Order: sequence, then structure tokens, then C-alpha cells
Amino acid sequence: MEKGKTTFQSLGTRLTVAAVWIAICLAVLLALPLWATVILETIASFFMAKELVCNTGLVKNRFICTVSVIQAMLIPWLVYSEPNLSAFILMLFVFVFIQFSAEIMSDKKSSAYGIFASFFGAYAFPLFISLLVPIMKLKSGRNLVLIPFISAWCADAGAYFIGSKFGKHPLAPEISPKKSVEGAFGGVAGGILGMLIYGIILHLCKTDVPWMNFIFMGILGSVFGLLGDLFLSYIKRCCRIKDFGNFLPGHGGVLDRFDSVLFVIPLCYFIFI
Repeated sequence: MEKGKTTFQSLGTRLTVAAVWIAICLAVLLALPLWATVILETIASFFMAKELVCNTGLVKNRFICTVSVIQAMLIPWLVYSEPNLSAFILMLFVFVFIQFSAEIMSDKKSSAYGIFASFFGAYAFPLFISLLVPIMKLKSGRNLVLIPFISAWCADAGAYFIGSKFGKHPLAPEISPKKSVEGAFGGVAGGILGMLIYGIILHLCKTDVPWMNFIFMGILGSVFGLLGDLFLSYIKRCCRIKDFGNFLPGHGGVLDRFDSVLFVIPLCYFIFI
């Protein structure tokens, strides 16, 4: 009885936190100016860099951890300012120079895993999530910007419900033992269903988009969302940690909640442009 009560309370916490953050994200993405989205991206980038670089223990040098977090927070504003390619190359070059200089002078050497973690945490992941603003600047961008979240998170829900009930064949047991082939197909179905429902909403709002586009994005969103989930699950397995952080009660860290979305955002960006 006590175990069931605890499970119910945990589910209630997850749903409450999810509802609050969904409401915040919808308000920022749909109603507020672009700079509000940049602030939200900056907060997300801070936690992603901190969780991947610092919380995992992959990077031993505190100076590199600090530099990684600072750079991660700068990238959303760099993307927002629409600089030329040279600015991104310069930022990457400066970061790599600082990182390796600090590694050479430090007594606490990071492994190759730590170097890759600092690159993804300080540069790649913040850049991925910062593409939300360029998407919003496109025609009907306020409608398009929700597609990465809907396709990935509906796929997550479909994979969870189908996998927990019918899952028998492991998908990647060495990376994520609970994921199943049946759950993967459930994820594709969930992604398509979520996109079709969103398509109905857009059509009711007099936004005409071909139905095949929603099915196409539902499939791609679920597949790339699964890849992002497995990629970060692999990192957690290597680091022997359950969650990247505890910023979102019931969900873990920001990376734990946005893992499936990270790879879908750049995919959507290149498709939309």
C-alpha cells in the first residue's frame, strides 16, 4: 500500500512539473517577444552544460567547467544576433584553445570522454536548442516551433505506454534495458498521432498545411527523438548515473527531459528552411 502511494505521489509530481513547464514554454514560444525565448534558451543551456560537463564528473578541471557553462550561455545570444559564420568559428576556436591550454597546465587530466562532453555541453547542445529562434523568424514560425516538441514528446508517451504493456524484445539492452522494439513502434505511432492532432488544430486556425507533412514530421521526430534519448542514455550508462540532475522534480535534470528534443530541433530547422 505504501509503495503504491509513493508511486502515485511520484506520478503526481511528474505531471504537475510537466504541466507548469509546458505552460511556461507555450507562453514564451507563442506569445512573448523573441528575446524571451532567448532567455529560456540561455537558462536551458546553463543547466545542460552544468549537467553534462560538471554533474557527470567527466571533466575534472573546474576552470574548464566554468568556461563551458559560460560559453553555453552565450551561444543563444550569438544565434539571436545573426552573426556570420566567422563568429561561430572564432568562438569554437577560442573555446578549444582555452580547453586544451587548461588541460596541459592542470594536474587533473580529463579523459577523451570529458573532452567530448565539454564540446557537446558548451557548444553543440546549446547551438541545437538555440535554433528555435531562427525557426520562429520563418513564415508561420510560431506554429512551426512547436513541432519538435510535439513530435518528440508524443513519441516518448507512445513508446512508454506501448513498451510498458507490450514490450518483449529489447531494443538496445546495453544502453537502455527498458526500451523495446515494440515501444519504438509505439513511439512512431505516438509521434504521428500527436502531429495529426496538431494538424487539426492548425486547420481549425485557418493554417493550411498538407496532411502528409504532419505524418512525415511525426515519423522523423519519433526516430530522431529516440536517437537523442539513446545517445544521452549511453552517456548516463558510461557515467553510472541515473539522472543528469534534479532541477525538474520527478523528471531529473534538463537534459533528462529534453534529450529526445535536442536532435529533433536541428532536423526541423533544416527541413523548414
